[in-house]
Amino acid sequence: MSTMESESQAASPFDKATADVVLRSSDDVLFRVHKIILSEASPFFETMFSLPQPAADASSPDSPSEIPVPENSAILDDLLRICYPVPDPPLDTIDRVRDVLAAAIKYDMEAGKVACRKALQSASLLEQPLHVYAVAVQFALKEEAIMAAKATLRVPMDFSGPAPYAALEGLSSTALYLLLQYQQRYKAAALRAIPTVNDSGESSFDDGCSLLYTTCDNCEPEFSTFSRCSSTTIDWKGFYLRVEKVLEATPFTGALLEDSLLRSTIFCYDGVPVCHSCLVALAFELKGQVEMLVHFLEREIAKQAPEAVLGFNDAKSRKRKRLTVED
Repeated sequence: MSTMESESQAASPFDKATADVVLRSSDDVLFRVHKIILSEASPFFETMFSLPQPAADASSPDSPSEIPVPENSAILDDLLRICYPVPDPPLDTIDRVRDVLAAAIKYDMEAGKVACRKALQSASLLEQPLHVYAVAVQFALKEEAIMAAKATLRVPMDFSGPAPYAALEGLSSTALYLLLQYQQRYKAAALRAIPTVNDSGESSFDDGCSLLYTTCDNCEPEFSTFSRCSSTTIDWKGFYLRVEKVLEATPFTGALLEDSLLRSTIFCYDGVPVCHSCLVALAFELKGQVEMLVHFLEREIAKQAPEAVLGFNDAKSRKRKRLTVED
C-alpha cells in the first residue's frame, strides 16, 4: 500500500484549506496547520520557519510544505489543540499526559507544558500518585513530584500484592528509594509533632485547656451565642493516642479528618451533654479541634522539610532535567 493510500486527514480544525504547512504524524495523518500559530506557540517552529525553506514541489507549487514528525496522530492532535484557539483536550490519563508533555518539551511549547502540569496536579490523576510521581521525576517537575509523593502517603505502598508495574517501570531504583525515604521522614515528623499531655490531662496544643465549650440556646436561652454556657472534659491522652494510631497506619494528616472516632464523643467525659442540640454543638467543636490539629501538624512537619530528601534542589536533578529535554 502506498503512502498516499494509507494517509488520512486530521479532524477539524487541522483540515483548513488556508493552512500553509502540513505536519505528517508517524501514522500518516496529515495536520494542515498555520505557521503563524505554531511560531507563536513554539520557539522551535519559529526558528525552523525562519530558515530557508526547500523549494516547492514543481508538480504542485501551491501546496503547503510537509514536515514529518515522529509523534503519532493522537499525541499531535492533543498538543496542537492546546496551542490552537479551541477547547483543550482532556488530559485524563497518565500515558496521555506523559506523551504530550514529552512532545511539548521537545518543541518548547509552553502552553502544552502548563496544561500537562495542571493535569498532573488534578485530583483524578493524583488517585494514582505513584504514576504521577514517576512522570514528575522523569521530567524533573519538582512541585508535581512533591504533591505526588505526599499523595502516596494516603495509601502506603504494599509490595506484597500486585505491583503497579507501569509506574515502577518508569522509576529508577534511586527515585523509588528516595520516595520511601520521604515517606519515612514524613511519618517520623508527623509522630514527633503530636501534642503532649501532662499529668493533669492538659494538652500542650490547646494551651493547657482540657475543656471544650459549647453554647446552646435551648438549654441556656439567657446567654448570648458568644457565651460558654456548658463545658465538657476531654480525654486528651486517649485522643492523641488515637491520633498516633491513625498516623502510624496512614501517615497523612488528612486521614485524621476522615477518622470517625476523633470526631465522636468517645473521648468526652464529665459534662457530656444529653441535649441533642448540645451534642450537635459539641460534635462541631470536636471537628474544629481536629481541623486545627491538622493545620498545626502540617506546620510542624513543614519545619522538618521531609521533601528535601527527594533531591530536587541539587545539581543532579538539574542535570537530569537537561538530559530529559535533550532526549
